Parts: sequence; C-alpha cells; structure tokens
Amino acid sequence: MLAVIGFMALSVPLVTSALGLATTASIDSRSKKQIMRRQYCALGVGEYVNYLLNSTARWSQWWVDHPGGQETLDFCGETVTLSISLPPQPPIDSLSASPSSPGEVPPISAYNNRKLQTVKSIDPLDLADPTTRIYNITATNRSSSGVNLNQIHDQLPLGFTYLGPTTGVTIADPSPSGRVLTWNLSSLGLPDLDSGESASLSFKVSIAGGLPEGNYCNDAWVEPGGAQTTSGKTAKAVIGSPGGDICRDEPAAAELSKKVTSATDFYVASLTPPLSTYSVVIGYTIDIENIGTAPLTVTRIRDLLPLGFCFVTGSAVLDGNPLADPVVNIPNNNTPCPDTEDRQRLTWDLSNQIASGASRVLVFRALATVKAGDYWSDLLVTFDENPDDVYTWPTALVTLRDAFKVEAQIGDTNKVIGTFQVWVGTDTGIINRWTVK
Repeated sequence: MLAVIGFMALSVPLVTSALGLATTASIDSRSKKQIMRRQYCALGVGEYVNYLLNSTARWSQWWVDHPGGQETLDFCGETVTLSISLPPQPPIDSLSASPSSPGEVPPISAYNNRKLQTVKSIDPLDLADPTTRIYNITATNRSSSGVNLNQIHDQLPLGFTYLGPTTGVTIADPSPSGRVLTWNLSSLGLPDLDSGESASLSFKVSIAGGLPEGNYCNDAWVEPGGAQTTSGKTAKAVIGSPGGDICRDEPAAAELSKKVTSATDFYVASLTPPLSTYSVVIGYTIDIENIGTAPLTVTRIRDLLPLGFCFVTGSAVLDGNPLADPVVNIPNNNTPCPDTEDRQRLTWDLSNQIASGASRVLVFRALATVKAGDYWSDLLVTFDENPDDVYTWPTALVTLRDAFKVEAQIGDTNKVIGTFQVWVGTDTGIINRWTVK
C-alpha cells in the first residue's frame, strides 16, 4: 500500500506536468496557426490592392463603388475589412522635386509643336588611339503621335573629319557638305518613331594633329524640325587643358538649365479621394551660361510653367537683384490663374549682356494647385547674336503622387493584420511600403 501511494506521489506530478506541457504546446500551436492565417490574409489583401493599383481606371471605379473608403472581403475563411484613406497631411516623400535626381520627363509634346529632340554625346577618349573619337546622335520622339525620321545632320568642329563607319539606325556613310554631315534615311523605309521612341547612330572621326588646345563642341539636328531640334553645342572633345567650358571657334553658344531647387508649404488643399488637390510652392533656378568666345546679349527669357502653376508675385531675382515681374498670358480677360486648360507663360523682355564664360542666374517661385501627376517646364532664351532661340526641351520635373493609407482588419475583433502606404500617379500606383502584423 505504501508502495502504491509512493508511486502515485511521484507519478501524479509528472503526469500533471506533462498535461500542462501538452496544453501549453497546444495553445502555442493554435497561436502560431492564427498568426500564420492572419499573415496569409494580409498577403492576400496586398495582392488585391496591387490588382486595384495596376489600373487607375480600376482604382477610380473602386472609389465609385466604395465612396466611404471601406470594403468587406473574404480571405482564407475570414472576414477582412479593407479601409483606404488619404491623410490630410501628405508625406513629403510623395513629392519628388530633387535637382540631384530630377527623374525622367515622360513623352509629351514640347513647346511650339516641337517633335524630335536631338541629343549628341561623345565616347571617352581611348588613350591607345588619341587621334580618333566616337560620336553618338539620338533622336527621340517627344510628341504624342508617330513621326517619320527623314534625315540626321551633324556639324563637326574645325579640324575634325568623318572616318566612319556609321552604325545604328543606318550603316551608310553620310553626305558631307563642308563641316556638315547628312544621313538620308527617307529611302530606307523605316517605320515611324512612336511616342517616346528613339533612334540612334554612332560614327568615328579623325582629329587633325597640331590643333590648339580647347573644347571642340559639336551640334546635331534632324528632319523634320531642323533648327528647332538642335542638340546645342555639346559633345565636347577636349584637347589639352583649356579649363572652363568655352567652345573653341564658336562665337555664339549658350547652355541653359532650369532646376527645381525647393518645395515648401506642401499640403492637401481639397481632400476628395481618389482625386485630391494639393498645394505646394516650388522654387526654380534658371542658369544661362555663355560658352561661346564672344559676348551674348539676352533679349528675352520665356518660361512656360506646368499646368496648374502660377508665378508668385515679387519672387523673381536676377543675379541677386530683384527683377520686375514677367508679362503673363493668364490671368487675362477675367480668367484666373491657374487655368484648367492653359499653362501660364512668363516673359521677361530685357537687354542683358553676358561676357564669354560668364552666366546669369534667375530664381523665382511658383504656387502649384494640382492633382497627382508629372509637371514639367519649357524654357526658351533669345539672344541678339543667335537667329534661333535656345531651348531646354521639357525639364525641371515635379512628380506628385497621392499617398493613401490602407489598413486591413480581420474578423469582429478589429485586429489589424496589415498596413500599407500606397502611391498613385497618373497611370498606375505602387505599394510603397507595407507592414504585416
């Protein structure tokens, strides 16, 4: 009897302990299964949100069907409540206006119906063959419809001679006329360049011996468009150590740049998802540099602001000195700025000489009242010494995205299983960051 009691005294705690361990293991197993199920449901919500974001039309229709910003879903045998909202204070990273990484301007029509943009570059010097260089010309269709590229022209610097071969869109040698090379593409039967599509060619040149040191600049253009498509004095072949950016033997040459330099007072002006309106003040800096060998006289600066942007009165400063407000096309005839269809055009008429190697810097601000989208500028500068305006092509990109907060709750417990930050632009959207709980 005593032996039985002794056995029970030892075994009961052991069995009880084992049962407690089993219970704990069972609870732990159920808890892990619940966590896995919730995570699985959250991943399903993420895929559903991605499906909505793949089409802005689908995203907009979701808001029509769910004006309150909520939808009840059934994932993995659970009821999930999806809530989407637009915070009254947008995160600053939903606005991209960085001068160091301005982003790529989408294919859009340029100023005054310009269609083909020409870019000229030069390969790095091959030290094993210093008497030759390789040039590259690229023509990009900046319009919204197809364009047939007929001809490519290039004006070589003095002392440079076409050597060939030509590679790329054509392998035929060009027809020379003095320093100008012309590739005729019309007989090749090439298809039109689609919107945003590019065509390129490359070719080798020889450099005469004994040339004075300097920056030997190059210019290319295409047809249709002619002078309106010029690349500008770029693709500098440097001989010796000239220092600076002056293009040798080029009396009338200028470089323009327009950059976004600040973004302040950013807030939601009208909270009406999915198409809310934002307000932000954008600071711009225009740099006009004389890279020619003779003085240049600026007679007009014309800036076409993005749609929805308006010049801030009294904000223009030229070389550190206040500049009179520009002449604008809107407001006009009781039409306020911003206008829903027309971009505000800023025009400064002046007479300002820039010495060779010098530059002028114009800064100003614009107030934007806009929806999510991509917003760019066009800048033209007129010089007395140059028959054609110098043009930047669409530049100074400001990108604004709707930044939605998405939250998923499971069952009747209102347990949050996932949160997402969603960016939506003009065509599609992305999940910028998400957390599965």
